[in-house]
Amino acid sequence: MNPLVCADIGIKHPKHWKHGESNNGKETTEYRTWSSIKERCRSNLPHQARWYKSRGIKVCERWLGEDGYVNFLSDMGRRPKDKHSIDRIDSAKGYSPENCRWATWTEQQNNRSNTPRITVDGVTKSLMDWCRQNGLPITTVHNRIRGGWEPARAVTEPSHKRRQLKGGEKFGSWMVEAEAPLHNGNAAMYWCVCECGKRKRVDAYGLVSGHRKRCRSCGMKGAWECRRAKAR
Repeated sequence: MNPLVCADIGIKHPKHWKHGESNNGKETTEYRTWSSIKERCRSNLPHQARWYKSRGIKVCERWLGEDGYVNFLSDMGRRPKDKHSIDRIDSAKGYSPENCRWATWTEQQNNRSNTPRITVDGVTKSLMDWCRQNGLPITTVHNRIRGGWEPARAVTEPSHKRRQLKGGEKFGSWMVEAEAPLHNGNAAMYWCVCECGKRKRVDAYGLVSGHRKRCRSCGMKGAWECRRAKAR
């Protein structure tokens, strides 16, 4: 153990300690991180081996052995903030100074191999980044793609929740009258009149998407008439 290296990276300890960061069970975050990456790469447990050992993911020689932790801390430095953890830049490669960084949860999710990526006008970003840039709920985008939308359109078209409807617009059996106070979170609501004369508050997304074509009474009446017609 090189005492000069220890001093350079801020480790202070008595002469009989190696580095003093795992003494009496009080391990530092950086030491726990270093121990964890070694353990996950050596583990034979199925849920860990499938992602590390079976894929050939290893810890570099510089971070192993007697000076392994000091070298790790010298290369990576202290964790910047509590929200940061160790991340491999290229998930197909192992743990080494060139392939590791301290990253936030969001940065790590965007860096995962199974993170969906979408290209719009030649620009490729993760689905989460597009949602954040365009102010779209990720659940809305997922539902759009499942419904058959092109991914580029799904992440760029404004949400129906924020679309301003005009009085007199017609959606199915509904006629829009005026905007109503918010009722469920941030979904835009409108006072509407059904063809049967019933007045009700309806969310904009239901109107524009076609999920709310008529009031419940008309829907039940239509279903009853349909069943009666089939019975004839």
